[in-house]
Amino acid sequence: MKKTWLLLVVSLAVALAGCGGVKKGGEVGGSSVSDGLASDKLLELSIHMHYWDSTPFDDEWVPFKKAVELTNIKLKGTVSKSVSDSEQAFNIMIASDDVPDIIHSTTKNMDKYGQEGALIPLNDLIDEYAPNIKKALDEFPGFKEMAMASDGNVYHIPSAREGLASVGIFIRQDWLDKLDLQMPTTTEEYYNVLSAFRNNDPNGNGAKDEVPLFFRSKVIDTLLPYFEAEAGWYYRDGQVKYGRIEPNFKTAMKEARKWYEEGLIDKEVYTRGGKSRDILFTDNLGGSTIDWFVSTTAYNHILADKVPGFKVVAVPPITDINGNRPHLLGRESVQELGWGISVNNKHPIETIKYMDFWLSEEGRELINFGIEGEHFDKIDGFPALKPEILNAPETALTYLNNIGLGARIGTIFSMNREKQMIDEIGIAGWDMYEPVVERPFMTPKFSNEEYKVINAKLMAIQTYAIEKEQRWLMGIENIDSTFDSYVEQLKKMGVEELISAYDQAYKRSLSR
Repeated sequence: MKKTWLLLVVSLAVALAGCGGVKKGGEVGGSSVSDGLASDKLLELSIHMHYWDSTPFDDEWVPFKKAVELTNIKLKGTVSKSVSDSEQAFNIMIASDDVPDIIHSTTKNMDKYGQEGALIPLNDLIDEYAPNIKKALDEFPGFKEMAMASDGNVYHIPSAREGLASVGIFIRQDWLDKLDLQMPTTTEEYYNVLSAFRNNDPNGNGAKDEVPLFFRSKVIDTLLPYFEAEAGWYYRDGQVKYGRIEPNFKTAMKEARKWYEEGLIDKEVYTRGGKSRDILFTDNLGGSTIDWFVSTTAYNHILADKVPGFKVVAVPPITDINGNRPHLLGRESVQELGWGISVNNKHPIETIKYMDFWLSEEGRELINFGIEGEHFDKIDGFPALKPEILNAPETALTYLNNIGLGARIGTIFSMNREKQMIDEIGIAGWDMYEPVVERPFMTPKFSNEEYKVINAKLMAIQTYAIEKEQRWLMGIENIDSTFDSYVEQLKKMGVEELISAYDQAYKRSLSR
């Protein structure tokens, strides 16, 4: 298949350089492109898309049907609705000779197969025909870093979203009131509140069954910043670091172990899984969690008739154990999903213009909010989702996803849309955290040699480190007596080579 790609790349280069190939003004193969449209005639392009929500591209999705009128481009999905495995679907497609016009996948896949010749470099097409994409590359934080491969070419247009705030500390206001407690402002005060939840029967059933602090994830990464540590990758003091081997990680795990031993952290933190919030709030057992603004305060409405007085609110950002502002990481503004143009595509200029449409004001409004009058109305110049959508039985987000609004194509998604789907308590939490959260570490673009190191070492190192975390938290091993040997074992497994690969790749991305 690689030989086929290389032949297509050469053929495309010849075609683009030839007199009859591309002419000024967007003339492709001798046919002019009208202003305001991506094509002067209705043009159908095939697309492989399955990664967004593990759902294949649906030709009936609302924004893409409407875009046909606005661009003269119609997309035709190539993945069957019966397919459930995104990676398998991609591998089958990329190994075939029938690669579609547009490929949508992860950044890793797009960079790898772009450099191998399956996707065309978009740099020159963007410069000449895609002003909205060019603006995003120049101005939107992280967009260029995510789009540009290690060889300096852009092979895909990524998906991005406004706003960094994603999760915060939430606490039962009704339990605070029941026990006459103040909202915590420091990690020490938070510890004291959780201890009171554990010991003073805020649910009033006479049993010591409260779970003061719980998580939906199987790890406690979101708690560690309050102990002045981080679990993953970060860049500080001119160096990429892996948090799990730093000395402050040992200190943080000792603190977390203390909280766990005292019953402040859910004893089933590694087994309860994603249903913990449903179970512990519904059974009136959970007191606090670190979770999403979008969904956590919805339980005030969900449980209004099931748990008398239930009220969960966001805790204003607290200081860490040393009285400093913790390094709270927001969500990544640019996601590791996007779309690019395959070498099989006979209409690269029309395609890049179509992709550029989705980063225009009109295109962004369409993919975020749908059709005016049908899905949203303009209020004071801003799109407002209709009440019947916001109050949809299956939730507004599910309703919109089902009709293709928010599909993770190469565009920027609106913070305003997300906020419309959150109640006022959730918005208040978001607004408190947005000014203080930091951009998370963006995984850099690795060279082929760096990828060899990553693929050979990363999974084994992360698995070993997370297993140790679990054993330390639960008291199966003593952290004081085993931390040094743990670090030595990680070094034997190649963590220093791994850090070096990340550091080289990250610094290379900063230099561009």
